[in-house]
Amino acid sequence: RFDISGCEVAAVGGDGGISSPVEQCEYDDLAGETCESLGYYGGALACGMDCRFDLASCANFGRCGDAQIQAMYGEQCEGSNLDGNTCEALGYHGGSLTCATDCRFDQSACEAAGRCGDGVVQAGFGENCDGAALSGQTCESLGHHGGALACDDLCSFDLSGCARCGDGVVQASYGEACD
Repeated sequence: RFDISGCEVAAVGGDGGISSPVEQCEYDDLAGETCESLGYYGGALACGMDCRFDLASCANFGRCGDAQIQAMYGEQCEGSNLDGNTCEALGYHGGSLTCATDCRFDQSACEAAGRCGDGVVQAGFGENCDGAALSGQTCESLGHHGGALACDDLCSFDLSGCARCGDGVVQASYGEACD
């Protein structure tokens, strides 16, 4: 007699059992799967006559990896399709923007190039300061009487806190007779 214990059981649709890997489902038995559990954003999963998932309804909602950017589901990109975005368009000084497997931007190469607002002064890109990093400058070192030097959102010095000639305040202690 032949020992058939290692042989694959033939799939029979409608027998009430799912014979994996040949069958994925059995009519109304979807083995606990849904469109969402299969990576789609929505839809109604069905079982086809061949006991394989019928993904037509799921496909109408899309999924990450289907070559279409579904921004309404938080996708920023799809594969090499960056929807016209670059590191520079995202405010970085350079780098190469890529798309991660979750259809979101991988900005790691952009971050390595830096940007205004990262707390590091990149003078080669025209930054005088960045946040609290003032490149060792003060109101006094920039030729003003004193005060609190700050950095604006464009990584340029904000002199509004510096006491200086021309600020509309007569500072007699600094020798100003008028302003």
